Amino acid sequence: MIRTLIALFFLFSLVTDSFAQRKIGDYTYIVVPYQYTFLKGKDTHRLNTLTRYELRNYGYEAVFQEELPEDLKRCDVLWLEAESKTGFPYTKTTVHLKDCNGFTVYSTKEGKSKEKEYKVAYQESMRRALESFELTALAAAEAATPSEGTERSRKTTAAVVATEEAANAAAEEVSAKEVVMSDQETYSYQDFQLIARGDQFEIRRAGEKIGTMVPTSQKNTYLVNTNGFSGIARKTKNGFEIERQVEGQSDLMVMKFVKDE
Repeated sequence: MIRTLIALFFLFSLVTDSFAQRKIGDYTYIVVPYQYTFLKGKDTHRLNTLTRYELRNYGYEAVFQEELPEDLKRCDVLWLEAESKTGFPYTKTTVHLKDCNGFTVYSTKEGKSKEKEYKVAYQESMRRALESFELTALAAAEAATPSEGTERSRKTTAAVVATEEAANAAAEEVSAKEVVMSDQETYSYQDFQLIARGDQFEIRRAGEKIGTMVPTSQKNTYLVNTNGFSGIARKTKNGFEIERQVEGQSDLMVMKFVKDE
């Protein structure tokens, strides 16, 4: 009887220690699936590519499964899962990170979107859910000591701080002086041009109209639709950045539009 109790106590201690030590920073990669269970088809609405892109922006090593090194053990990585519900008035999305045993190591806040178009709603709610990772990365960076930090964690901290500073600078610039769009106000990127039309923008290439950029319910965020591509645009201190998918490439392309003088 005593031996049984000792064995049970030892087993409980091992399980407790195992659960207590599980933190995002203990894992090498976050594996993003090519398909979410709540959507049909791989990378529908480019949502999986967007997830990987946003996590990398926050300093995490986010990859698709085939991008993992062949000699890497399954339990050295975290596996990302997402759940999303559509209904009135919100589309709600939550992201979970699980270990190789299916234990949930981390869950994000619930991201919400009031957009009616499915693609925009899914992307917006996913972005808002993933914002939790920025706070988590910053908290981990503040708690770490020089002896505990590895080269990877130092790079993660630098990337997150840089992202936060850039975001804060853009927010301060926009809030300090509210931009009033007037007709003919223009922004350029290569042979592309944005022309203000009230609160919307006309998109031109080489002088020919190819689409529009329309504001969403999220501040300083726009939905881009053209006859050649679609994407999401964000207001920056210098102009606009459009994130779009390029045929044959897994990463999103960023088009940086600067205001014309």
